[in-house]
Amino acid sequence: NNQNSTVFKVNLEQNTLVTSGSYIRYYVVDSVKYHHIINPKTLFPSNEFSSVSVICNDSGLADCLSTALFNLNFADGLALVRSLEDVEAVWIKPNGEILHSDGFSRFIIKE
Repeated sequence: NNQNSTVFKVNLEQNTLVTSGSYIRYYVVDSVKYHHIINPKTLFPSNEFSSVSVICNDSGLADCLSTALFNLNFADGLALVRSLEDVEAVWIKPNGEILHSDGFSRFIIKE
């Protein structure tokens, strides 16, 4: 889980990609890492994902969605993405597992 590693190269054309992640803004107290994305239901950082990236044509919407999706479980987040037109997302779990919405793969550049 190197924060500088490349997971995908994507073709954005007329779109934008925004990522919310737990690996930049955080602090450690008694060996516990607390990042800056606070779940409004628990008032603590969500630890289900290390990052969530959203592709759409509006960077403000992508920013809002990446934070919201970070705080939802995958099933609920995927349902939200599926309900929106021209929005795709990729979730990366702390163990490195990668999950993505149905149409995300069309943006991946195969090398």
